[in-house]
Amino acid sequence: AAAEHSVAMGSGVEVALGHLEELGASRWPAASFDVVTSWHNIEHHRHPLRSLTLMRDLLKPTGRVVLRTPNAESFDRWWYGESWAGWQDPGHFYFFGLRQFLSACRTAGLRILHVDRGITRAVAEVREKLRPRRPAPAAEAAAGPGGEARRPGPGSPAGRKGVRRALVRLAGRVLSGRDMTILAERA
Repeated sequence: AAAEHSVAMGSGVEVALGHLEELGASRWPAASFDVVTSWHNIEHHRHPLRSLTLMRDLLKPTGRVVLRTPNAESFDRWWYGESWAGWQDPGHFYFFGLRQFLSACRTAGLRILHVDRGITRAVAEVREKLRPRRPAPAAEAAAGPGGEARRPGPGSPAGRKGVRRALVRLAGRVLSGRDMTILAERA
């Protein structure tokens, strides 16, 4: 919003809209808000740590902040490389990966409650397809003809389990969604 204003939403709920610096001005003293949200905005701030600290200061002691920003570790960024849309916006000053975003939030005095990287539907589909369909074999079945232990091959159910785990882990890293959403509170 270009200028600060507030809107009564009924049921005693008031919503303040405006630039973060305006909201932090004298009209809204520290600890005024139950919730502060920032949707695809923090990456446009020249000083994101200062902005995150101001958001924290605006929160009541039991308040929450919800932040959403592009995910610089997303599948899209990996796939499109230098042509990724995030790089193309001249108003983007910062690009956060998950660790950097969490670190900035913590440094600003926020305690992380929930993280959602918007894992794409593909990960859920991969997990479902790789889920074992029958119980794992008993330990005795893994022994050879003379009772000696044998190492399961990749085609055996026990060997496929390790492959499945590795593929699901890889899919979770590679196919992370375009955005990250963080729910946090004052630390």
